[in-house]
Amino acid sequence: MREPPRPAPERVHPMVTPIKSMKPTNVGDWRNQRPVFASRVAPCVSGCPAGEQIRDYIALALEGKLSEAWYKIKEDNPIPAVMGRVCYHPCETGCNRGELDEAVAIHCLERSIGDYGLKEGLRIEAGAAKEQKVAVLGSGPAGLSAAYQLARNGYGVTVYDAAAKPGGMLRYGIPAYRLPKEVLDAEIEGIAALGVEFVCGAKIGESVPWERLKGYSGVVVSAGCALGRKLKIAGADQAGILDGLSFLSRVNTESVAQSCRAANVLVIGGGNVAIDVGRVAKRLGAAKVTLAFLESQEGMPAHAEERTEALAEGLRFAPGRHFLEFEKRDGRLSGVRCVRINSFKLEQSQVVVDAVPGSEHVLEADTVVVAIGQSAELGFLPAAVREIWSKVASGEAVLSDRQWIVAAGDAVDGPSSVAKAIGGGKRAAAKLDASLQGRSVFSEERPTPVGFDSINQAYFARAGRNAPPAAIAAARIGGFGEVVGALAQEAFLAEARRCFHCGDCNFCGNCWIFCPEASIQKAGNSVGANGLARFEVDYQTCKGCGICRHECPRGAIVMKEEVQ
Repeated sequence: MREPPRPAPERVHPMVTPIKSMKPTNVGDWRNQRPVFASRVAPCVSGCPAGEQIRDYIALALEGKLSEAWYKIKEDNPIPAVMGRVCYHPCETGCNRGELDEAVAIHCLERSIGDYGLKEGLRIEAGAAKEQKVAVLGSGPAGLSAAYQLARNGYGVTVYDAAAKPGGMLRYGIPAYRLPKEVLDAEIEGIAALGVEFVCGAKIGESVPWERLKGYSGVVVSAGCALGRKLKIAGADQAGILDGLSFLSRVNTESVAQSCRAANVLVIGGGNVAIDVGRVAKRLGAAKVTLAFLESQEGMPAHAEERTEALAEGLRFAPGRHFLEFEKRDGRLSGVRCVRINSFKLEQSQVVVDAVPGSEHVLEADTVVVAIGQSAELGFLPAAVREIWSKVASGEAVLSDRQWIVAAGDAVDGPSSVAKAIGGGKRAAAKLDASLQGRSVFSEERPTPVGFDSINQAYFARAGRNAPPAAIAAARIGGFGEVVGALAQEAFLAEARRCFHCGDCNFCGNCWIFCPEASIQKAGNSVGANGLARFEVDYQTCKGCGICRHECPRGAIVMKEEVQ
């Protein structure tokens, strides 16, 4: 995406003519409340697990400052081109624009800005070099995030991973039709350019003894959840039954491809991994793909957009199934015996179902992939670290044998999202940095975000969401090409303009226009994220009428009680 022309800042032009030549009157002592410009938290920022400053980078992009927007994202997230493709955008759930028409397509904007940074070869510089060196165990999103933030702070960072290439689940768990590997490689190259060293094919406790890590001042454990859970029913160990992550990580092998060609594939599980498995099997030539799971179709844990895409590609759903036994025919796997259920619940890690009487049946299959969750494998940790793991996993930085230990990602939180792992890696890096430098960890407050009731709807026309282009289902199942494309330049700008810029002044001028006392003035030394000057209040002439607050489109002015 090329740098767009810089549009003029958004202005609101009410049908009034401001009179600014009148003589100001000192009426400040009439006031019992005063207007205050306040940069309040936008709901998108509050909802982002990675802590991205979404409002600010959209404002920069609207000013045509795509490089600055990229740098703004990179303060919190080292892989925006990846995140814009794979994140399930919880930031959009609370978007105030959704109360008017549709939420802003934030993930599409982030993707475009991330792609722009890669295309232009933008780079982040490392901070002043520190003496301490840090080891990061695992190169998934949490490990990449922690390594990136520590390198930005000047630490020498080495990332160890047992796999042949870095990326963790980004590389081995997310199919290429959602995340092209060249995009992931380019983002990792940017992290390596900070001086981060990646040592792959390194199994801690085996090829790399823990004692070799003693030379590091700190260790970040971000091992992820790479062990697929098994169904504890008869026949679960027979040939032809794979776990979801193993299937996805071995997509390019002949054995996996052969297991799918013209086959009847049954995927057990209703989450996002299960859907990825099913969509991959379809692309590998499966004749029929069925997803069977405990939940109802409406209650399945996979995201709604994933369900929609899967159905469009011809996958079938078999909801409300409880599995009893894997069956054989002529010595080979032939399917799984199951029963329909009305409901289920978990009691002491056991599934208790309300089965439908007489509903036993067999779901036939040539290949079965079990995708019912993952767990962490932490057996590589030495006994001394396992003893303190409960503290480390709860978020503490713990000193063990003169070495600080912190943890991040799925190894701590369980299987989660890329955005949450990125945020966890960033926080782990901050804790380790504070511990190594003898500082206390800053406690981040979570103020209440700006609500829709603070937005003056009179200043915003309805405008539908700009959808990115997507390949039609019939074409995309023939290969692993990217399904969802990028917004065109005009659509990108149109979508960015839909942002309310909740809770922060963007110099629209309404307060200056409507103030009856001419008390609003341009603030010479105060600028917003978009580089425009803000306003300030002359409290000698302000009588506290609140008109400025009422006319602010974005809730960037609050009224505070006057203290005598």
